[in-house]
Amino acid sequence: QRVYRELLLTRSSDPLPPFLPARLVLDGETLLEGTPWRVRCRSLPCPDESERLPGAVYLDRDKVDGVLLLRPRQTGDEITKTLKKLFIDEKVPRREREHIPVLADRAGVAAVAGFGADQRRLAQTGGRAYELLFWKKE
Repeated sequence: QRVYRELLLTRSSDPLPPFLPARLVLDGETLLEGTPWRVRCRSLPCPDESERLPGAVYLDRDKVDGVLLLRPRQTGDEITKTLKKLFIDEKVPRREREHIPVLADRAGVAAVAGFGADQRRLAQTGGRAYELLFWKKE
């Protein structure tokens, strides 16, 4: 199978099955079964730019609507543009797209692993925030 500029040798060209949704652990670590992804979350006042952890996302706690759920993408999901278009533009292989965690609540997508947060949901310096770190366990 050709995947953008690479040749991928597999037994099947079918995408990997999506992972099961998981509720985000608000002060701790969430492991997503069936994926290499982990998410660490902690509550804190949002630090200024110079004190932020590289790669961390700071969500405004007051803009969270209900339970934060880590799930695969769904039709219509968007942050800056639809996730479908974002993944195509960033050349994410089709078979991996269902394994990228999407953090969502009742209001929609709050953040996407490796791509950041919806700009409208970002915390301001000093505000109540959730610090989120997404990483893959190798």
